[in-house]
Formats: sequence, structure tokens, C-alpha cells
Amino acid sequence: MSNRSSDHTKLRTNAALTKEAEAEVRRAMGRTLKKLGAVEMEIAGLQDRLVVLGQRKQDTERFVEVHEGFLSHIRRLVPEILQEIFWLCLPVAHNSVLSAKEAPLLLGRVCSQWRRIAYSTPKLWCSLHIAVPPLTYSRARAIFKAYEAWIARSGILPLSISISDDTGTDRYMDGSRPYFDLITMHTRRWRSIYFQVPFGDKLDFLADIDGDCFPLLEGFYVDRGYFGNLPIMIDHLLSRKDGILSAPLLRVLSISRNTVGTLDVPIQWNLLTGLDL
Repeated sequence: MSNRSSDHTKLRTNAALTKEAEAEVRRAMGRTLKKLGAVEMEIAGLQDRLVVLGQRKQDTERFVEVHEGFLSHIRRLVPEILQEIFWLCLPVAHNSVLSAKEAPLLLGRVCSQWRRIAYSTPKLWCSLHIAVPPLTYSRARAIFKAYEAWIARSGILPLSISISDDTGTDRYMDGSRPYFDLITMHTRRWRSIYFQVPFGDKLDFLADIDGDCFPLLEGFYVDRGYFGNLPIMIDHLLSRKDGILSAPLLRVLSISRNTVGTLDVPIQWNLLTGLDL
């Protein structure tokens, strides 16, 4: 006991060890290093086991998550209820846009059932914002086809359409005409129409359409977009007595910086609830 105490005391000083003490220390270190190696091996084994258990936990959680989805209440809803929910997902501050990140297109990316219901519900497709792409854009044709299919899905319901044309002033590079032709095919279903065009002559096609071709039109809006600081020259369009402004249900008229006299506009003033000329 006294020898151990003496050796322990020497270890805490700078005194030289005897050969016997040094040999004992080496034997003790050897035994301890073996124990340390065993502990490290046990730790490594436990860490490997922990990795395996962690993966098993993730797999189990994934299984539970998937099967919980099978039991979700929304799967029990009849299509008619889903249609109403989908309709409430549509934007209210602007017309729906051609984007897979927003309703209604987003709804069709959830599952095949939702896609089938969304694409067969006309009222989800009655609102549309058309952004005319440059004629040189590689996907211009595909985009046009997408707008065409969108309008087809709306069936026979009234349409709220806005069309933005910022493709510039070069008539030879003007790719907007097909889009105007597309929406013109459905004038009898227009409820609200909003044009954002750089120049008024882009709307010349409207001058050839009689007012009775717009039986549902309630709102007519024209704005110059990036060219808004200049007046828009559509006098000929506004002044036609039996043109678009004679639509029987027209309630709102907004034309940014027009050049025609307000009182000369052939409109049913007693029906208006909104005016910006």
C-alpha cells in the first residue's frame, strides 16, 4: 500500500522512476490501451448501429406519412366539394396566369385525380391573363397553344381576360396578332377585357366588331403600360356609334389618356358605375 502511494506520488512530480516503477507503468498503460481500444470498438459499433436505426426510423416515418395521406379527409371529399375548394384557390386581385406555380395549373400537378377534376371544371378557366411573348421566343408556339387550351377548358362561361403586349413597335416582329385573333373568337363571352398595348392601332380589329357581339361585356379597360405617359390614339374606336362601347351591359370604362372628348363617347351613361377617361 505504501509502495503504491509512493509510486502515485512520484507520478505527480518530476522525480525519475525506478526501473521497476517504469516497468509497472508500461504494463498498466498496455492494459489501459487495450481497454481503450475495446471501448473505441464498442463506440464504433454503437455508431454504426445508430446509423442503421436512424435509417430505419426514417423509413418508418416515411411509411407512416404516406399511409396517413391515404386516410386524409380531403381524399373523402366528393368532386363537387373539391371543385369549390379549387375555385377558392384562384387569385382575386388579378386574372389567373399561365404558371404551374399558381392555381389553376398548380392544382393539376398534385395528383391525377385533382388534375382530372380541375381540367374538367370550366369555371376554373374563366379568368386569364395573356402575356404576349416576343415573336422570336423559342417557346412562343407552345405558349400560344397553352392559352388556346385554357380558353377551351372554360366551355361556354363568361370570360375575364387581360392581355399585355410589350413586344415593341416593330410591326414586322409583332407576334401579338394571333393572340388578339384568339380572344376575338370569343367576344360573345367577354365579361371583362383589359388591353395593355403600346399603341392604339393594335386595337384596330375592335373597330370592325359590332356592339351586339359583346352581350356580356361589363368592363372595358385600355392602358399603355410602359408607354403610359403618352396618349393612346383610339378615337376611331371610341367614336363608333354601334361599336364595343354600345355593349348593352357595359358598366365600367377605363382608357388611359385618351384623346377623344368625353361627351362624344357613344356610351349608355346611365348604366355606368365606373369611368376613367
